[in-house]
Amino acid sequence: MNRVIFNCMLFLVVILSACDEDSASEIFDASISITSDKTTYNEGDGTILITASSSLTNTSGSDITVNYTVSGTATSAEDFEELSGSLVILEGASEASLNITLIDDSADEEDETIILTLSDVDGDVTASGAVTLTINDNDSGTTTTDDCTTQLEVDQTRGECGEDHTSASLDAPTFTNVLDEANDIRTITTNSIPDHKFGLFGKDQGALNPNAITVQSQTFELDATPELAGETTELLSMTSGPAYSFGIVFSGIELDPLPAEPWPHTVPFTDPSVNWEWNMEAVNLDLGFDCNNAHVQPQGKYHYHGFPSLYIETLSLDEENPGMTLVGYAADGFPIYYKYGYSTADNSSSDVKSLTSGFTLRSGEREGDGVTAPCGDYNGTYSNDYEYIEGQGDLDECNGRTGVTPEYPDGTYYYVLTETFPVIPRCFKGTPSNEFAIN
Repeated sequence: MNRVIFNCMLFLVVILSACDEDSASEIFDASISITSDKTTYNEGDGTILITASSSLTNTSGSDITVNYTVSGTATSAEDFEELSGSLVILEGASEASLNITLIDDSADEEDETIILTLSDVDGDVTASGAVTLTINDNDSGTTTTDDCTTQLEVDQTRGECGEDHTSASLDAPTFTNVLDEANDIRTITTNSIPDHKFGLFGKDQGALNPNAITVQSQTFELDATPELAGETTELLSMTSGPAYSFGIVFSGIELDPLPAEPWPHTVPFTDPSVNWEWNMEAVNLDLGFDCNNAHVQPQGKYHYHGFPSLYIETLSLDEENPGMTLVGYAADGFPIYYKYGYSTADNSSSDVKSLTSGFTLRSGEREGDGVTAPCGDYNGTYSNDYEYIEGQGDLDECNGRTGVTPEYPDGTYYYVLTETFPVIPRCFKGTPSNEFAIN
């Protein structure tokens, strides 16, 4: 089994208290204060968040170096990447961060510990305190097929949605959708703050990932009368990874289904050796999502990777007597509808039904060798575990079709959010706006 490396964010917070005004070593007396929602993790858990807080900041006039020792039963360079032994609290700050990279090896071994002990601070100031992490081995529970180990298992765990813009101290959501028929442009603006409940993100204890939601300023100009292109455009580039987010819904949040998680997951996704043909399927994995299948990018943008549950609930749809419901626009300007459509695409008098995707989970085993591509059973943990079968469902390979809708009585191509894979479409039938391009 190949190594899988995960980034674990460990926040060490040094509490600083003023003494006098002569020097950094005399001004501050440091001690460590650490809190965590748990201290035991699995070898392949992914992101671990340990947080602490300080009410004082470093006002000494210079940076302060905090030294620590590493001990425990886990072995440096075998169970985790080597650590430097020190971190720096910058002037004006009250915390310093340390990245620990765990190595998910294939050895069947005892549970191990990593212990960080604060040793001293710049100058004559002394400090004490320690944090112990217990890392449980995860190799005895892996699934094997002959001599091939399946690396990933389906995990649709989702965090609770108990926050809103008020509790998160954010601006109120803003969203506009303006059609300029004279210039054939649809302009959408948003601050990317959801108009529904969302999960806890940031450095708070119990957060789903360490990136806090922040107000964005986004403007998208779309073709108001898009046309079908000669060929489809995939969201995923096989040479560089995610190339586009798909579109935006009227909650003001982008639909961005693709993670940057190519095989083999042991090197940065920018490494030329990665295999983008086998990119993780986000909706079938626990990547720190809340109940809306959403999380937050490092720059603070909240975005949907899968079905936007609470946004759909805000529409108060009559599921017993459904109609077609426009929910947003794709990057190529074509409309996006929630799962329902006319049973006869070009007849608005026909019954409304739940439209089905033409994708299905492949059967059997992947042909990969476990080195250049994953092996094991097709289980949905990679997007390529699914295949499109023409004629099997109501929708094409881009999860769309041409037909009449309430907003477009003369007919249009439109996309559909389905409850099964792919949920959010993975390709465009028109020409996508570069404003949805992912750098």
